Amino acid sequence: MANEDCTNGLNMYTCACSAGYAGTPCADIDECASTPCMANEDCTNGVNMYTCACSAGYAGTPCADIDECASTPCMANEDCTNGLNMYTCACSAGYAGTPCADIDECASTPCMANEDCTDGVNMYTCACSAGYAGTPCADIDECASTPCMANEDCTDGVNMYVYLCVLCWLCWDSVCR
Repeated sequence: MANEDCTNGLNMYTCACSAGYAGTPCADIDECASTPCMANEDCTNGVNMYTCACSAGYAGTPCADIDECASTPCMANEDCTNGLNMYTCACSAGYAGTPCADIDECASTPCMANEDCTDGVNMYTCACSAGYAGTPCADIDECASTPCMANEDCTDGVNMYVYLCVLCWLCWDSVCR
């Protein structure tokens, strides 16, 4: 019969299952049934033998998870998350869309009155507009530094001042006379 080794003798013969086979009739012994392989390995049964190989997503000795993110498969502004035999890409903080683009945090007008917004990656900064200072931003009184000369009247404006000659004096070459 198949999978048997028979030996002829005087007026008789004896048969036994070939190596790797057992039972009646002789059937292949599943060497993988005893789980001879290590963690993260797949067992392949053969005739009178077995082989162990790393499962999908694993490599090395011993079999360890392959870091699919090591090959930098994601696009710019994406973060890679390694998984078992897979990876996922998602927009980094401060980015959204396809492809991932910087979120303009200033679009929601987060700054107060008289402040300018500067967009950054996953952040924004507010700073006083030109002609304003302090917290909260208030108009700088440019006349406080007495930029005008005698006989001039200073009028404060936003980021500027205006001077006018007083007492009917004439302004000549930017000087009141």
